[in-house]
Parts: sequence; structure tokens; C-alpha cells
Amino acid sequence: MPLFERAHDFVINNGTFNDFSSSNGLEPLAYLEQYAAPGATHDSAERYPAPKCHESTRVRILEILKAWVEQTREEREKRSFWLHAPVAMGKTTIAQTLAEECEAMGNLAASFFFSRLDSKRDRAQRFVASLVLQLALSIPQLKPHVEAAVRQNPTILTKVLPIQLQKLIIQPFRRIPPLEEDKTVLVDALDECEGADPSEDKEREQRLILELIQMLQEADLPLNIAIFSRPESWIEEAFDELETLDENTERYDLFKEADLEEYADITRYLRYRFQRIRSAKTHRHAMSKVQGPWPPEDEIYDLVNHSSGQFGYVATVIRFIDDPYGSPPERLKLILQGSSESHKALNPMQKLDDLYRCILESCPNREEMMQALGWMVAMAGHVFRPDLTIPAHDEIVGGQPGAMARALRGLHALCHIPSPPTHLEGIDES
Repeated sequence: MPLFERAHDFVINNGTFNDFSSSNGLEPLAYLEQYAAPGATHDSAERYPAPKCHESTRVRILEILKAWVEQTREEREKRSFWLHAPVAMGKTTIAQTLAEECEAMGNLAASFFFSRLDSKRDRAQRFVASLVLQLALSIPQLKPHVEAAVRQNPTILTKVLPIQLQKLIIQPFRRIPPLEEDKTVLVDALDECEGADPSEDKEREQRLILELIQMLQEADLPLNIAIFSRPESWIEEAFDELETLDENTERYDLFKEADLEEYADITRYLRYRFQRIRSAKTHRHAMSKVQGPWPPEDEIYDLVNHSSGQFGYVATVIRFIDDPYGSPPERLKLILQGSSESHKALNPMQKLDDLYRCILESCPNREEMMQALGWMVAMAGHVFRPDLTIPAHDEIVGGQPGAMARALRGLHALCHIPSPPTHLEGIDES
């Protein structure tokens, strides 16, 4: 509201006025947005198209999660749910699907999808502001109290995160009537909250997020929190050491609980994707000579068996086979030959290692590819420059326009290269 709105017929001499009705001239929610991570929400354009479960897959775990979400306050024993699994088990696709279903039910309060590839989503700094902004929008009665807190102290977002949480979430909740039902907050890829220097900050940053979640639990707010991450030892130790969090968290080991249903899900997914590849116009010439069912059931069975229940494996297989620069039958043959020749090992990621090796060995312009990939790996640590575009990368490989895109031409299964090419983004760092 402007100063002296509707005032008239008066004079003030030598006055000094400070307008604290908003922050830096912005309305409170617009001010909050400056400190939030807009790409962290489940429906952010930055994450489009977000990975989600293929229809009729992951039925069992989604039913477990939805049953937990839908419990009444009286039925609920645990206020948090920690789903953990190794890389390539599809945790983010499950989190995304659950977020969309919670939103459809009117149950979603907020979501935050961490990512080590985004400087606004790879650290704890913007976590609280992002939750506050979403809570103020998803729970309308909370909004005026959040706005009042920002107006009262415009510097609040420069304070440490526990203070932000106390002033902008806990205290506003205490000023509104009890909600009719609890809401859900989703936190995905906690293990990718690494801080500015992952080698120094990673464990501390991830523990801080869990400490903030424990604060919400101790405040007894109408929020249930689903957490998705890899089973890193320091995350598990934090759960064990934070007493309230430990007592109020249901733990679910997706890798351990994987059963025949997971393999049936992967079989359905492969059949659906192979059917689309066969009918795709981009592959009509390569597929024109293929007779009968493709691929045969025994080859689908081999891929399912090699996956060890890892959706990341079959998703990478499909990206490799569906590459517009190659022949799907020939690429499938390469993968199956590589898998059959690989040695038996206790390493659960062996098949994924074999798959990636097969993709790398089949890449054209191999010398340029190895130079480009080596540079990307070197830049993936704390010195990574997310603002460095593909034209800038071209100077590293060959120095000619389009050099980086040509070098990585055969790696569409592992790297996302947008069209037109502007920047690089890894699909899976495993």
C-alpha cells in the first residue's frame, strides 16, 4: 500500500520517510522469490520434462507412499518417510509421480528437488525460502502471516536457515487455525545438496536439511515430509543421531524391497518403448527390414535380467537405442553382445558399467569425444561453470563452431544436448 494513500490537504516540511510496507520496493512474496530456487519445484519449467513413472509401473511403492500420505492424523505413526536406494533405481521418477498425485489430491504443500547440476539447487541456502513461498501459495490462510513476517523484518532472508524456518514457517503456522488435514512436503535427491565445495560442505549441508526437517517435526506442524536420497552413510548417521527425526521417520529401502513386481514393471516399460521405437518415423528406414516381433521376447528377458531391477539401466538402454543417429537393431545387438561377454561380478552396478562402456566404444569421433568427456568430468567438481555455454565449450574441442556437439554426437544416452545447442547437462553421473 502506498504511503499516505487517500490523504490530502496537508503539508510536511523537511520530513524523512521510510516505507517498510514491502522489501526493497517489492511485495513480500516477490521479495521471497528472489531468495528461492524456482527450478526446485515439481512443476518447474526448468525441470521440464520431469521424469515420472511410466503408466502401470512402480505400482507397489506408489501405493505404499500414497497410503502414507492419505493417513489421518489419528492413524499416522510417522511424520516423515525416507525412501533410499542406490543410483539408477528411479527415486526421482517416484518422487515426481508422487508430487503430481499429491497435487491432484489437493494435498501437496511444497516440493524441493535438489540437483548437483544447478547452483540454486545444489545447496541448502535457498531451501527455506523456496518452501515458504510455496506454503504461502498452497495454504492461503498462511499467506498474510508470512507477508507480515517479511514486512516486519526485511532482512530475515539473510539470517541462518533455522531462524528463517522459525520466523517464516513455524510462527506463521501457530497464528492460523488448525488445518482440516495434513499437507505433504517432498524433498528429493537430498544427496545432491552438496554446497559450494562438495568435498568440504556435502555432509554438513545434508545434515542441516535434516535438522530443519526435525525442527518442523518438533513444532508439530500439519506437515508430513517425504525424503528421497541415496543411502549415504552420513545421511543414515544423521537420521540415527537426530532423535526426534529418527523416532518419526519410516524408512524404506527400495533396493532391498525390489521384487518380482519391479521386474514386471521394467518388462512393461521396455515393451512400450520398443513399440514406439519401431513405429517412429526417425527409424522407419532402419526398421523396414526387420521382420516379425522386435525385439524377440528372449532379448527383452535378457535386458530385464541385466537391469537387476534398476530403471536407470533400461532408461539408458532405451536412450541409446532410440538415438536418431543409429540403427535400433544394431544398437540393441551391441548392448546384448556387451552384456553376454561381461564377466560375472559381485558389483551390483556391473551391468550399468558394461552398458556405459558399450555406448562409449560405439561413439563416432572417438578421440574428440574422449577429450570432450574428459573436460566435462574435470569441470564437474566445485569449479564447474553452469554458465559456460556450448559455444564456449567449442574452444576446448577443435575450436570450430559445433565442435562440442559433434564430439558428443553419440552420447545422447548420457548427456542432454538441447536443440539448438546452448548448454550441456549430464543425465546420470553413475
